[in-house]
Amino acid sequence: MNKKETNGGFKVSDKRHFAMEDDGTVKKRKAEEKAAETEAAAPAAEKPAEAPDIDLDSCECEEDFTELPPLDFSSFVFSLSTSTMIFLGILPDPVTEKTTRNLAVAKQHIDLLGMLQEKTAGNLTPDEAHFLEQSLYDLRMKFVEVCNPKP
Repeated sequence: MNKKETNGGFKVSDKRHFAMEDDGTVKKRKAEEKAAETEAAAPAAEKPAEAPDIDLDSCECEEDFTELPPLDFSSFVFSLSTSTMIFLGILPDPVTEKTTRNLAVAKQHIDLLGMLQEKTAGNLTPDEAHFLEQSLYDLRMKFVEVCNPKP
């Protein structure tokens, strides 16, 4: 019983290092057999497709992108920090111009910046590391202020 498909839609693959023959004897399976079976068991949809190489700068568009600042790590941190300020209700939403709060999403953004700090430790310039650290400190303090307003 190497593969078994049920009506439930899932497949079971036998990954043991041995196989039971019809006559009841045990046979050691070869690595090639196991690899071929595992590859055959994986549906084609689960295999990642190769991303097409598309040059976004060569696309013709009515929108003028020359007004945008250059992309770098600090602008990425600034973008996440600004979004967090919007979710904290400190800044108005730029589209609706209304101030609303979503503390769960604000906390998630702060945690995301914290994870980014952890994962990029030692790979940032001193200025980038300082900017990320300062942004995180400020956002955490603002989060505490919003969650615990003074009477």
